[in-house]
Formats: sequence, C-alpha cells, structure tokens
Amino acid sequence: ALPSGQRHHDHRANPIMPVPQSANFPALLEDDFDGYTIDASPKFFADFGGSWQVAADPSGMTSGDNLVLKQWASDPGGSNAWLHGVEPITLFGDQFTDAVMSVDVYLPAQHAQHDSAGGEPLHALQMQSSSSGLCMTMLGKFGSGGTYVGVQDCTKDEAGRLWFDDLTGLLHDDAREKCVAAGHQCPSLLEGQGICMVECGGSQTNSSTLENTWSWRAADGTLRLQASPELCLTVSSELFAGRPAVHLLPCGQHIGNSLGANLRQRWMTRKAAPQIYAGLCLRLTPPKGLRSRGRLWHRSGHCLSIGVTEAGEGIWQLDRDGEVLAAGDLSSPSGTWHSLMLEAVGPVLRTRVDEYAAEVVDETRPQGMAALTSGWNEA
Repeated sequence: ALPSGQRHHDHRANPIMPVPQSANFPALLEDDFDGYTIDASPKFFADFGGSWQVAADPSGMTSGDNLVLKQWASDPGGSNAWLHGVEPITLFGDQFTDAVMSVDVYLPAQHAQHDSAGGEPLHALQMQSSSSGLCMTMLGKFGSGGTYVGVQDCTKDEAGRLWFDDLTGLLHDDAREKCVAAGHQCPSLLEGQGICMVECGGSQTNSSTLENTWSWRAADGTLRLQASPELCLTVSSELFAGRPAVHLLPCGQHIGNSLGANLRQRWMTRKAAPQIYAGLCLRLTPPKGLRSRGRLWHRSGHCLSIGVTEAGEGIWQLDRDGEVLAAGDLSSPSGTWHSLMLEAVGPVLRTRVDEYAAEVVDETRPQGMAALTSGWNEA
C-alpha cells in the first residue's frame, strides 16, 4: 500500500500525459486503417449498433497486409443488445453542416434470400423517378379538361398509381382503364403538359395508338413516346396540388433548376428495400429515446448505400429518414469494391456511386453527425 496522498508511477513506462482540453472534431479525417492491429477499434468511431473492428481485407483484391474496418454482426443482438431496433451503425464527427464524405464499400457474397418462386413474369412495372424517388401517379382533375400526371411519395395511397406494361407499351392505372397519352387526344387545357389520361381500349387508328404507347429504354432510363421517340416524360419543376407534374419534353432539354433533364427524364422500376446493404450517412440527428423501433438511424438523416434486394438485384439509393430521394441499378453489388461519395452543401446533396451520379435538393436536414452503416450482414 502507498502512503496517503501518493500514487504509484512506473518510471520505466511513458510519463503520465495530461488529459487534453475539449476541441472541435478535425476538419479533415482520413483513415485507411492500416495503422491498427486486427480486431482493434479505430479512434473517433462510436458503435451504436453491430460490431465494427479492424480486419484483414476480405476481398483478396489487394495486398495481403491491407486492413479495413469491418462490420461483423450478421444477426440482431438478443436481450443484452445495447439498443433494440438499431441496425449496425458507427458514428463519428460533430454537428456538421456542409461536409463531403467518401468511402470504399465491399459487400461479401452472402445470404441474399433470392425469391425462387415460379410463375409468369410480372410485366406491369411501377415507374419511379430517378431524380426524386417519387412514383408516377394521377394527381387529379384539371378543370373539366382532363387528369394531371405527376409524381408523389411511393408509400402513399396507390389508387392513382400508374404502371408501365413492357409488353403493350401502355402506362395505365390499376384497373387498366385509363392510359397516359399525348398529341391530339389531349384537351387543350393540358397542352402545356403535353400528356393526359384517356381510355385505354376502344377503336383507335394506328396514329392514336402510337400516341398512347411508350418505350422504356433501360440503358438511359428514358420513357419515350413511340409516335415521337425524341420526346421524353420529364419530372417538371411545376407543381400541381403541391406535387411535381410530369411533362412531355424533348429528350435532353434542361428545365427548372440546376438538375439537368438527363436525370429528370430517367425512370426506373421501383426497387424493393435492400436486404443486405452498407453505406454512409451525413446530417444524422440523435434519437429522442431508446424505445424507437425500426432502422432508427436510417430515419434521421441522409444516407447513401449500396445493397442487394430479396430478388438478388443490385441497387444504390439515397434516402432521408428512410424515404428514397434517388436510386438506381447497380451491377455486381457484392464481391467487388464500390466507391461511394456524399456531399452536402446547403440544401444541395450530390452523390456518386462508382460512375453513377445524382443531385437532389432537400432542406429538411441542415446539420448532424456522420456515420457508417449496414444491415445485419458483413460489410
């Protein structure tokens, strides 16, 4: 025992260092994790779900001594979990406002539960805007002249949802009674929009048939009028009933704001939520309590991720609080490295996933923390 007021000090070890004063988070943080030992927890990262440690590169695509940060947990915690309802996430940083974050992500080939059910393929595709993540729908009547076509939240009432039949080329409602058309079939009140809703059936000339059939080009994501393939369905900056309208405009034409028509004219089939995924987040807001359920941290900021759906499809997506803002297809989502970047400057969010880029305007999340995130899968 030491006399009162004295403390043991081993002079063979390093001298005792004073505790530093509080300071802001570094303005620039870079880490390739090669300076750690395997199984170490890197500095600045705070795990709130899952298990994040330094590990050997699992890809076999780099030198044998390359180290990475790996999320190990493939199943939710039990009764001793730190937080319930929180998928794997490790936080860092402060209340960032403008920030840019990039990360290389690798998803090992793993447990994607492919749907092996047989049967005929579904040809009715729900069309989702690549620029906003909103789904094409009938927005309502425009006076007595017709029905406006626009986009709205994909989770809202599906009564007015529009579907694309890749066999017939029709864009139709749930009952296949009304179809999107263009040209002389549309009343003059809707000429500014260039499209309207008409009866799908009935006797039609070849010309009018071409004016209500469309072709979707998966290569560039455009929906083109078969009668005039130089015209594309475009998400406009014009609002109807508080929601963006869809106009028929020349392909490649710029409209509204800095977001070019090449993205506003891109459409994709609506994707299911990824079953396995990994990515990064900015402007996260801490939870209000520990009893929240679901993807807690995914619903409190902007997150960019890559993943694999239950059907085995590769996708990337940008979401805010769980609502998809932009998304697209991704070839070879697992078994190879992918480069992700998310930049937040004021209300403008710029994303890049490999060669895919998008720009979204969103003013709802001005600041917050940063994080790496994944599902209950290795990443």
